[in-house]
Amino acid sequence: MSERHRILVMYLLLLSSIVLISILTPLCQLIAAIGIYGTLFASYILRKMHHIDDIVTNHAIYISRTIWIWTLFLFLGVLGAVITILFNMDTTEIHSLMDQINAGQGGMDEAALDSSMQKFSQANEKLVMTALILWLLPIQAYALWRVHKGISRAMGGYRIQNPTKWF
Repeated sequence: MSERHRILVMYLLLLSSIVLISILTPLCQLIAAIGIYGTLFASYILRKMHHIDDIVTNHAIYISRTIWIWTLFLFLGVLGAVITILFNMDTTEIHSLMDQINAGQGGMDEAALDSSMQKFSQANEKLVMTALILWLLPIQAYALWRVHKGISRAMGGYRIQNPTKWF
């Protein structure tokens, strides 16, 4: 496999992981995590196999830096979304259930708990989706922009001018 193809395969693996991590199912999250770790591992291997001034090393540095910066931003974005949800969620259903329990009216059977959980989820569904979109969409756009920049430079056989820059 040529150097250019190795670089492009790493970018495509990272791109597919970025897309898959946006799909909120356990299988997609697992495949995305494996893809991210695989890309990171491959970038470090390629950095060790090639000379520091080589184009492969240049792009491998850019890819590994992209993954680290992106995951830092994802962590901060998830933290921001969780804080937003915690401070704005509708807890009416939880308070109602707790009032029933404190009054000795039961409410601890499985059917009542399932019903309360369903009502709580429905009351806060829009908030959760809005918080996730507002906090995580810009981060995903950032990752896609970095991958696009890397692919376009690699396709032309060019280096990234400063692979350690964040923006």
